[in-house]
Amino acid sequence: MISPHLQRAQILIEQHRCRDAEKELGLAIGQDPDDAWAHALLAICLSDRGAHHEASERARQAVGLAPDSPQVRQLAARVELSRNALDTAERLFTEAIQLNPGDEDSYAGRASVHARRKAWRAALADVDQALAIDPENIEAINLRSLANRGLGRSDAGRQDVEQALRVDPNDAASHANLGWSCLERHDLTQAERHFREALRLDPSLEWARVGVLETTKARFPIYRWLLSYFLWMARLTGKAQFAILFGLYFVNRAVSSAAEAYPAWAPVLQPLSWLYLMFCVMTWFIQPLGNATLLLHPFARMALNKREKTEALIVGGLFTTMLSLIVGSFFDPTNICKALTLLLGVPALPFGLSWRFKHPKPWRIMMLITSGVLLCELAFCIQVALNVGWVALPTGSLGLVSLGAQLFLFSPLAVLIGANLLAAKNWRLQ
Repeated sequence: MISPHLQRAQILIEQHRCRDAEKELGLAIGQDPDDAWAHALLAICLSDRGAHHEASERARQAVGLAPDSPQVRQLAARVELSRNALDTAERLFTEAIQLNPGDEDSYAGRASVHARRKAWRAALADVDQALAIDPENIEAINLRSLANRGLGRSDAGRQDVEQALRVDPNDAASHANLGWSCLERHDLTQAERHFREALRLDPSLEWARVGVLETTKARFPIYRWLLSYFLWMARLTGKAQFAILFGLYFVNRAVSSAAEAYPAWAPVLQPLSWLYLMFCVMTWFIQPLGNATLLLHPFARMALNKREKTEALIVGGLFTTMLSLIVGSFFDPTNICKALTLLLGVPALPFGLSWRFKHPKPWRIMMLITSGVLLCELAFCIQVALNVGWVALPTGSLGLVSLGAQLFLFSPLAVLIGANLLAAKNWRLQ
């Protein structure tokens, strides 16, 4: 007979009251420490409130208590999926399928793993398996929509999510999914309507909250154009994204070389290089700058969380300062503004980029990079002082100062490459 505490916990989880469910599950485990299902549900609750390491340990314990249970393995897999441990999640979903080949939820779960990797065809194969078992599985229909859009089949993706809403008109995730589908087609009115409906049904749905913010920012033409680029890039694998980024870099280098080799074409080619540099900078800073504009919006600013507001203020302040210095340099015959642009702008780049990373590990790496750039900047300043005869250093340290000064000048490119490498990695939550 199932424990009353366990019964209440399951009801509370369905009502998204995981903290209350944790108390009931603690009582259930107190009565039966070997209840694998209670441990698995507790892992789900811990994962919901961000205690990912503890949740993973609890899920592992549940699997150990019930090694032949596909349901326990499936819940454990979802815990690993929530902390972005994709290899472990895929293994657990596969084991759950082997234990029970008729479980459509395990196929849908494994399709989620493939979707995180942008392996759209593999996701579609698992989704088809899930829908062959249960044609009205909401999760599988929504994943088929994502996979079809990832493969460039936007109309099929929209039809999928509309089917999901016919099955359950009150499914918050389906409304959010349709909102993103509308946003991709620049139908901002419908996108906002579906995001608001998703949040009405589930106020904690992060996917819908972000959708509201993106829809509001997309009302600015420049942001709307860049958002299309972001959404297109988001559908590509990390390798494809790098191929495009490096391809654009080498095209720009070729354009710059051509401008130097053929001065008559420079008035046409040089603006292309400037547009490319502006595009690179804007792809990294447009989102926090967009959030900075939302701080002035009477309603949208309430949708920003604390971190997004902090990022908007810091990056917005840095960007405004740099823009003022660049404009000032055109009217400054002493070149002080140009010098300040260089000395403030180079370390500001990694510092500003660090706020794009929500995971603490890449954020710390970017802060270390910022520290390294500051050290190189110090070497650059010493090198300048040496050149004008303001200071003198022992001969043995001149080489180190020269190396640091050269690294400082090349650091912006290295920072952008490093930031892209960090952004392409799937960081596991601890």
